[in-house]
Amino acid sequence: MNASKGLVGECRPVLRHKNKGGAPRGNRNAYRHGVYSAEMQARQAEIAAALKRAKSLLRLVDRILRKRRKARAMRAAQRAAAQAFTASPQ
Repeated sequence: MNASKGLVGECRPVLRHKNKGGAPRGNRNAYRHGVYSAEMQARQAEIAAALKRAKSLLRLVDRILRKRRKARAMRAAQRAAAQAFTASPQ
């Protein structure tokens, strides 16, 4: 009897190749969509630089607004103190 044909009643199991899954060898599909092309990398670098500048500007604006709010609060406190001083009976 031939063991490679896997006949019923054989003592040894038939060895078969199993698919391991995953990407094909050599990754033939890697560059078809262009994500890793030089053009896309340059575009992503431009976007990253623009985001970095925008975040920097937002931090600057936030700092300026915080200073303005603090100054406004200080002026309001000084005004309240001055009114309390002038309104108090002597």
